[in-house]
Parts: sequence; structure tokens; C-alpha cells
Amino acid sequence: MIKPKQLAILLKQAVDESMPNVMVFTSTGSLISYVSYEEPEDALQRLDLVKKIRSTSALAGNIYSLYSGTNPSPLVAESTDDIIAHQRDVLFETIIEFEKGKLLIAAIPTEGHEGLLMSKDPLLLGIVGHEHAKEGMMQLKSERLKEAITNELSTIGKLG
Repeated sequence: MIKPKQLAILLKQAVDESMPNVMVFTSTGSLISYVSYEEPEDALQRLDLVKKIRSTSALAGNIYSLYSGTNPSPLVAESTDDIIAHQRDVLFETIIEFEKGKLLIAAIPTEGHEGLLMSKDPLLLGIVGHEHAKEGMMQLKSERLKEAITNELSTIGKLG
């Protein structure tokens, strides 16, 4: 089983001033691990940060569930793009722009590693960026993190 501390070490690579929070959570919004650029000394500020990150993971999990629940078939698809995306079985990834920042939500490929996870729910990656964060950089960090997490799952699977 992959441990939250192992995930935190991997996630720490992607955190910077423009993308202060990175988290791994399930599609139900259950937070598994997170890393923040700003680590407050004060216990109350740290608690507020954790609440904010948990709320973000819950929101992102709901967004994922809403959009991944749509399963386009040729009979009900709105466009041929929906059908093509479904046929390629593209993993979910989206960037949502808010008034004060951006949120990237991406599904982490876990095929063959389901037994190593704490939950049967899909594993998701969330990257929170400020309004000036570059979307391309967010996507690049997402790809690298998903790759690192998948490699870590493969390594653990071989050891177990």
C-alpha cells in the first residue's frame, strides 16, 4: 500500500509559489496526501490550511464525479468529439479557473495496482494555482506527478 508520507515526498517536487498546494485524493473527495508551499508555524493557521485543502479536494472530487459520470454513447453524444474521447478512453483532466486562482484535476492511472490503494475509488491529483499560474506548467507538473506516482505503485507492487 502506498503511504501518505511517500506521496507527500513525490508531491513536494511540484509545489512552488505560483502553485502552492498539491493533493492526492479519491473521487469521493477523501484526502489521501497533500503538500503546501506555505507551512504555517501557528497551529490555528495550519488547521485552517488543512480545512481549505480538504474542502478543495471535496469540491474537486465532486467535479470529477459529475463529469466522469457522463458516458457518451453514439446515440446521446452531443458531438463526434465526445465519441472520439470516449473511444480513446482518455483519462479525465481539466483546469478550472476561479476568481482567485486555478484548479487542475487529473485522474491518476492505477490499472493493475488497485490492491495497493487505500480505496476502490479512482485516485485523483489536484494542483491549486494562483491566478497568474501558467496552465501549461500546471499540466506539465501533473503529467510528471502522475508518472512518478504510477512508478511508485509499480515499485511497491514488485516488492509486495
